[in-house]
Amino acid sequence: MTKKSKLITGLLAFIIPVIADLIGMYITGIYPVSTRSYMSIDGKHQYLPFFCELVRKLSNGESLFYSLRAGLGLDFYAIFSYYLTSPLNLIALIMAALSGGSYVAINEALTVLVLIKTGLTGLTMSYYVSKRSDNSYFALLLGLMYGMSNYVIGYHINLMWMDAVYLLPLLIYALEQMSKTYKGCLYSLLLALVIICNYYIAFGLAVYLCLYMAYLIIEGEVDIKKSIKSFILYSLLGGALSGIIIIPAAFNLLGTNASGTVGNINLGIIASPLKIFRQMLVGTKACLTTDDGGAANIYCGTVVLVFILGFIVSKNINKRQKIAGIFLLAIMFLSLNIGLINGIFHGMHEAYGFPNRHAFMIVFTMLMLSMKYLMSIKDLKKPVIVIICILTAIELFSSAIISIKANGNTDRSRLKSREDFLLSNENYKEYLKNPTSRMAINGTLSHNESLIYGNYDISAFASTMSDDTVNAMSALGYNTSLNMITYQGYTDLTNELLGVRYRLDLKRLSNINPYSNVTSDDIIVKTSDKASLAYYSDFASDERLNDNNPFVNQNFLLKNIIGYALYTNEELKLDKNQILYKADVNKNCHYYMAVVKKDDSSQYDKTELELKSVSVGELKNNKLENAKTYEDDLLRIYDLGILDYDTLAISLDTACCDDYGVYIGYYSEEEYSKTVEMLENNAVQIDLIDDKLVIKRSADIKGKDIFISIPYSKGLKAVDERGISYELSKTSGLFTKLKLMDNEEHTITISYRPEGFYPGLIITLISIFIIAIRIRNDYNGLKIKTGDENEG
Repeated sequence: MTKKSKLITGLLAFIIPVIADLIGMYITGIYPVSTRSYMSIDGKHQYLPFFCELVRKLSNGESLFYSLRAGLGLDFYAIFSYYLTSPLNLIALIMAALSGGSYVAINEALTVLVLIKTGLTGLTMSYYVSKRSDNSYFALLLGLMYGMSNYVIGYHINLMWMDAVYLLPLLIYALEQMSKTYKGCLYSLLLALVIICNYYIAFGLAVYLCLYMAYLIIEGEVDIKKSIKSFILYSLLGGALSGIIIIPAAFNLLGTNASGTVGNINLGIIASPLKIFRQMLVGTKACLTTDDGGAANIYCGTVVLVFILGFIVSKNINKRQKIAGIFLLAIMFLSLNIGLINGIFHGMHEAYGFPNRHAFMIVFTMLMLSMKYLMSIKDLKKPVIVIICILTAIELFSSAIISIKANGNTDRSRLKSREDFLLSNENYKEYLKNPTSRMAINGTLSHNESLIYGNYDISAFASTMSDDTVNAMSALGYNTSLNMITYQGYTDLTNELLGVRYRLDLKRLSNINPYSNVTSDDIIVKTSDKASLAYYSDFASDERLNDNNPFVNQNFLLKNIIGYALYTNEELKLDKNQILYKADVNKNCHYYMAVVKKDDSSQYDKTELELKSVSVGELKNNKLENAKTYEDDLLRIYDLGILDYDTLAISLDTACCDDYGVYIGYYSEEEYSKTVEMLENNAVQIDLIDDKLVIKRSADIKGKDIFISIPYSKGLKAVDERGISYELSKTSGLFTKLKLMDNEEHTITISYRPEGFYPGLIITLISIFIIAIRIRNDYNGLKIKTGDENEG
């Protein structure tokens, strides 16, 4: 194959999948054709907001280590390491910067990234085949089969996975070369790149590389001892090169809710062989997300079935090659069928929402064996090859367009209208100039929406979210899920305790939802006058918030700050008919109600999953009357206000009322005013400066420490203007306590460095030095060898 034919083949393998994407997006109405955005699900909830925050940090010269704008305070380096480290992201960052860094610019930049990464999958597979075969048609055919496979089409909005998909053919080529030459610098560099781009998907890829090494050994074309030695050494070097990413990541992941799902998987049969086989046939739509473990995006053209069968029966392929190929293919397909093997590829971690994330490795295996079969055919005529290429391309092209249309999308204009309104709102702009409190969003369209706009919020959704944060916020009554917390479930008290002075009721801004027009008066609701992120306290306890009743937990947190409890609370019992929860009403008191799943582990909000509705009203003649029914906005906590009847009645629309705990918490306005006054007297003056929290400690307050409503981490450091460090510790199972040392007035700055960052950096720097020496030695050895040959 000439250089020109390789270039043309590679370009076609890149361009054709991109054209399929563009046509699918055009039919779907993706912007600029219409108002839809291809960034749905994780694209909307995670990639877009995280990129917005990254652009903001780079533009403002902020640290990448921490963000106070979401989740009470987030390890942003963990988010950056998990979602944003692909070198190709520079394209999106440059596009966004040139366009002003708005949500819209980033949305379009990420759509371009989808197209580029899709094209690269076809290109790299074509390149891999071209290094093994001189037939340009084979390279184009297999490149298209990889680039328009269901995995690429179905999962390519998961941008952090796609780097591993297009790098896999290059990595396998480098591995094959290393197994023969025992020189693996290219392999180490590519492996490090895969890990840096996304260490999670790289874990499954590492398992596959071990299997592929076994495949090469069974094939019998490598020296076992030398190739295994090279594989181990250069694999370790590749891992060490990425130390600056994986060492801090290891510390972070140990504290996430996702780590709690390790081992929480079905180790038995998870899918029938027939169901898996159906996933290989034409007409199978790419499954974007499903809870069905048997759904796997392994379709890459029905002709692959012919090629695999041909590989097995071909007389031109020797027995050892067949055994090796069948071994590798069998293990990969068993990983779709047997939970234990599937779990190994996912780090014994539940593949929540997106099953079989390693399926692209199966697609690659089938195409690699298809390549060997095609190369073994001696008398395959050119017209036959051309016909196969054309028919397969048409089939894949059509399937890709259909799947893109079925993948789902989101209304781009909804977030656009919200962003435009906020950034033009004078009150909002004034808040951002000098923020000293939180401004929470009620009714988010994206769980990380504050990272788009720049306000300081409670809501957040990330795989790197600490389980302490999720569990504590759940215990206080907020709606939570795996790796996610939302502002829903707030009370007047939690607004005070967590420093929320403003609330954005942004759900009214939707162009679709039937809400009234919004004015600057009702878009920003003032929830408190002096709520602070920090309070002086001498009551702080290390005990966790572990009661099932959120009002007990809110009282406990309040006691930790001012030594005072607010709520009178009560668990309600079912009546004799097991239908209604009842309670006598104390007049002139403000009532809240909580509905909690009794076996709720605080990792998932099972209330929303199992309850159809909650009805609250007056008990008359032993019946519920004048009821208010909550259906679409099911929460943990409901604000009932001041009730003007004698007996409260609550009904749950569920078949298993006994599974729920129903609680009420109430207080008089006089008690609440007293509580607020005590908190305001203990409030600490603070400033939120990008990724740092600056505390202005008063000399008037003596003998107290400071409670701070940010999640405690060993990476937090507190230093005053003299350079003196302060001790930080955990309180109430989540929050941070600052121990004061004197009664003088000081300005104390709290900043963050991820645990393991500096050890990881040192390991990476040492590894770079080692691989630089290895590359130099390999180059010098090549020069000497070439010179000797020329002499001879």
